[in-house]
Amino acid sequence: MPTVLLRLAAPMQSWGVDSVYNTRSSGVMPSKSAVIGLVASAMGRSRRDVLDDLSDLRFGVRADQPGRMMRDYQTVGNPKKDEVMFTIDRYYLSDAIFLAGLEGDAGIVGDIDAALKSPMFPPFLGRRSCPPTQPLSLGVRDFGLTEALSQEGWQASAWYRRKSLPKVSLEAVMDSDAEGADSMVRDVPESFDPRRREYGYRQVRHVLDFVSFDNPDSRRKPIVTDHDPISVIRGSSRCISLVWRSIRADAAPCR
Repeated sequence: MPTVLLRLAAPMQSWGVDSVYNTRSSGVMPSKSAVIGLVASAMGRSRRDVLDDLSDLRFGVRADQPGRMMRDYQTVGNPKKDEVMFTIDRYYLSDAIFLAGLEGDAGIVGDIDAALKSPMFPPFLGRRSCPPTQPLSLGVRDFGLTEALSQEGWQASAWYRRKSLPKVSLEAVMDSDAEGADSMVRDVPESFDPRRREYGYRQVRHVLDFVSFDNPDSRRKPIVTDHDPISVIRGSSRCISLVWRSIRADAAPCR
């Protein structure tokens, strides 16, 4: 099945999955519910429309530039009484870039690509204060999700490439069947209706070294050393015995 690829990049983005009012957290990677919400908005759907055709798509995301978690500390008070009533912590990912993919039938995948290139409503990455940089859609690939995410080029910024190692490995999280899954998360949107928001579970697989890229722009040199601190005692049981006796001789007796 074909896959549509999304480049999720912005100065700030936030992917809440378990937030409460006073602490608005963010996941370290985009959630399926947020990406489906982004797509549904671009297609002009209302919050009360059926989402089954979008939720059934296979979803995966690759961390090309993980970003840095930042906290926005806010206070809510009464200006007339000059007092703070309560505080709110909002978390964001700064300078992050992700490559996300949605795999499904050619018809719905093509509609998503067209909608992302000409959205009905302004897109945002998790919160309205986080508009994405362009391009948002990288187009449709004529192969499955795993192959699409592994073959697409590295999307990291130039400054990030310079500070990275000459060889980089990227992490990915993808929808999986029961045999290949290593965890379960609750972020499959069943209803965005404000009167009854509902989310289902999906099984996912985390791959730390999903794909590797050579980085010719790197300004960091690999650490190469012949120093081996264990070589002094390696293969010498007599030396180890002498060290152990010395430690016991210096130790105070137990009472």
